[in-house]
Amino acid sequence: MVILRLNLAFYYALGNAVAIICIGLIDDPANNSRFRVFLATRTASLAYSTFVPFLIFSVIYLFGKVIRENIPWKLQSLLNLTAFILYLASAACILNDWSETKTRNYWPPNTQRMDYMCGAGAVAVIGALIYLLDLIVTVRLGVKGEIE
Repeated sequence: MVILRLNLAFYYALGNAVAIICIGLIDDPANNSRFRVFLATRTASLAYSTFVPFLIFSVIYLFGKVIRENIPWKLQSLLNLTAFILYLASAACILNDWSETKTRNYWPPNTQRMDYMCGAGAVAVIGALIYLLDLIVTVRLGVKGEIE
């Protein structure tokens, strides 16, 4: 358990990496398609409003760890649960748009942008799993009293 307690900040670093990758993968299909719509505006809005705030939250959390400030485990759990739900919703919307674009029968399809969308959805699912794992570890350690 000591290893898990020491590596709680590692989950947030992974969350940062996932958010940055997702933002980079969504940017091309969302902004550079002139004639074909690859990503719905609602999906892009949900994705950006999920990834950016949790990127900022993770940076603040890591900065707090650098200056040795403790964040209550109940607040961490609540934020991790929210992140898990929003990442999963974003992944579902992105993959749904990818599936709908794939079945529209555009010929020739722009497979590079479709690959970006599929990659963003897959990485968002991984991000949701990271936040779920962090939630489980935080609650388990918090209930035992090993973290404040």
